[in-house]
Amino acid sequence: MDLNFKQSRNITDQGLRILGKALRKLGCLRFIKINLAQCENITGRSLKDFHASLQRTSLQSINLDLTPCSVTDEGLKSLTEAFQRLGLLQSIDINLEFCKELTDKSLENIFQALQRPSSFRSVSLRFMDNRITNKGLSHMKESFQRLGSIQSISLNFADLAITDEGAQNLIQGFQALSSLQSIKLGFFDCKITPDNVLQIFSQGLQNLIFLQSISLVFANNITNQGLKYLSQGLKGLGPLRFLKLAFVSCDKITDKGLNVLIEGLQSLSSLQNLSLNLSRSNISNPGLKNLGQGLQKLTSLQSIDLNVTNTKITHKGLNTFKEDLKGLDHLNHIHIVK
Repeated sequence: MDLNFKQSRNITDQGLRILGKALRKLGCLRFIKINLAQCENITGRSLKDFHASLQRTSLQSINLDLTPCSVTDEGLKSLTEAFQRLGLLQSIDINLEFCKELTDKSLENIFQALQRPSSFRSVSLRFMDNRITNKGLSHMKESFQRLGSIQSISLNFADLAITDEGAQNLIQGFQALSSLQSIKLGFFDCKITPDNVLQIFSQGLQNLIFLQSISLVFANNITNQGLKYLSQGLKGLGPLRFLKLAFVSCDKITDKGLNVLIEGLQSLSSLQNLSLNLSRSNISNPGLKNLGQGLQKLTSLQSIDLNVTNTKITHKGLNTFKEDLKGLDHLNHIHIVK
């Protein structure tokens, strides 16, 4: 069930309670997606009643967009308590961007609750302009020790007081997720040093033997050294099938760094989908040519997405890149943004 109430400012707590009562009658409900973005009159008071209604369903997947909201830690706790009673719950996707009252306590509550459903497999959380700090990420690390069944995790942090210490705790926590198959990780306008975080991330990859998908999104300040760390980490990931690297506005990335990254990419013998966003970097035609030639070794490649806007790449360089890829028999999708 997909319900979109975005920007419905007339919806109040009372309306959400009425919706909950209606959903209570749908005992066979498996999936629900509710967009309450910019519903400014929804508060934490109604979440408790609403999610109590969901406890009588057979929900396996919940997708909830609350951005922005006035929900507090206590209000969100009502949501997490409902998770504990949904024995079939496998997946949650919650957008909490611009919910400015939320603190580290909410992260602690969310992950404590997820320890209950034994069937739990996937979590996606987005935080922006909240009061999340390193302490919250430390809570996540501790919770991961008891969430070994998770196969997919997606975490985006923006405009938060998170430093390298917090990022390190989070990434080290991934090591406890022995069944992990997919990681999506994004940091925007936090207080981290991206190269250091890439080093920590890359060092931990070798223990994740079932990993098939990686998505990393960083803005600003990644350098050639960061690409070197990442390249080293990729060399032990033969089973990886999907890789997305979005390093936007990193003007210290040059052809030298791209050439080092290529060495790591060449070890990904099972890679099928590659997405690279190096817009507003300092790469040029020679680096792109080396990339095209290096990818010739990845015979399983089916899809390539490349963003090189505001770089030194020319149309001539792009044409050469495409020519170098013609030997890849399984490649059926090439999308380039210049």
